[in-house]
Amino acid sequence: MILAGDIGGTHARLACFSAAGERLAFRSFRSADFAGLPEILETFFEQGDPAAVTDACLGIAGPVFDNRCHAPNLAWKVDGGEIARRFDFGRCRLINDLVATAEGLADLAPAELSVLQPGDRRPEGCRLLIAAGTGLGLALLPPADSPGRQQILPSEVGHADFAARTDEEIELLRFLRRRHGRVGIERVVSGPGIVAIWEHLSQRHRREVAPSLGQRLTTPKVDIAAEIARAAGSGECPVAERTVNLFLGAFGALVGSLALTVLATGGVYLAGGIPTKLIPALSKPTFLEAWRAKGRFSDFVRGLPLTVVRAEDTALRGAARIAMQ
Repeated sequence: MILAGDIGGTHARLACFSAAGERLAFRSFRSADFAGLPEILETFFEQGDPAAVTDACLGIAGPVFDNRCHAPNLAWKVDGGEIARRFDFGRCRLINDLVATAEGLADLAPAELSVLQPGDRRPEGCRLLIAAGTGLGLALLPPADSPGRQQILPSEVGHADFAARTDEEIELLRFLRRRHGRVGIERVVSGPGIVAIWEHLSQRHRREVAPSLGQRLTTPKVDIAAEIARAAGSGECPVAERTVNLFLGAFGALVGSLALTVLATGGVYLAGGIPTKLIPALSKPTFLEAWRAKGRFSDFVRGLPLTVVRAEDTALRGAARIAMQ
């Protein structure tokens, strides 16, 4: 039996697969409810035998070195070797969660993808995967050096410096600098980034905040970013609309810049909880114009395929594929 995991800052998803690839069990947990990954695994195996697992592959949101990871959005230290010994797995390999998601792209059906811009895909070109959720991740898929062999390169681009483009973004940058000092990209382009943008704009435009939304946002355990996105989509609150539009502009500009950085002629893929929930908004000019606004290279970006990954279990599938290999 194979154990696959997709361990993020918000959710930890685990699944067991047979050697033939059939999913045998699946459970999802709130990461913040547990002190660490071993506690999640103990809960997952309450009604099963971990010793039946011959190979485990766990995609985790953070850099992995020597089969260990200190997850920045979880404050967990995870050691693949210790997990294998504790649960009597045959092996346990840790990988970056974007590596798992990139590996899972090969299993996706057309219905599990939403095309934002068809473009002209070049099979010999680099592909780029960007995921926005609790944090911001990236993986690069360079051209395969031999048939059937795909190298996947992880990244921690979410912790690179945020580059403001507009007067609105400059004001947001000043707000975030007062709060954090240095401002990384995922302070803006992430779920917590949406919340930060809301906090900035709602302070500047208090009178325009819809009382109904303001009341909902004080409810315990509410998903603030999701509530803001819903209020923006329904037209309930103009400050929520400004929040989402500022986010979409920053996100689109970032995706376009990263596509230029690696010349992603093989296509750009967007994954994670935010893109899958905002597909209608990503199809509108605020995002697409920011993605394409690259001066002399605007036409080049217009020619790149841009696709949203809709399947939430893509990283699980990818982790299972790697374990089977």
